Amino acid sequence: MICDQCEREFHVGCLKAHNMDNQKALPKGNWFYCNDCKSINSSLGKIVVHGEEKLLGDLLRIIKRRYERKGLVCSENHVIKWRLLHGRSASATEARSFLSQALSLLHEQFNQIADAQD
Repeated sequence: MICDQCEREFHVGCLKAHNMDNQKALPKGNWFYCNDCKSINSSLGKIVVHGEEKLLGDLLRIIKRRYERKGLVCSENHVIKWRLLHGRSASATEARSFLSQALSLLHEQFNQIADAQD
């Protein structure tokens, strides 16, 4: 069996032998290895449902300081948003678009590091 959160794999016989789970058949729906996995999955699911959210507090201040160090203007009403993607809740086209944008940003940032080392 595979945990639907951490994706660890378990033999049904081993789970029974260690009194961790006594499944007679494969469970219908999600199966979680432990309560921590179940709690993490539930929390992440709640974040996914919220959709796009504004970045607040310390993280926003750090990003603004980095903008300023680079000589970029970051106004007080500058809004930075984040979103947790989940393959089951976003359309494939929408998810692919967001992931493509994120990958582009990562390439842009890592290229700067590689250029600095040359």
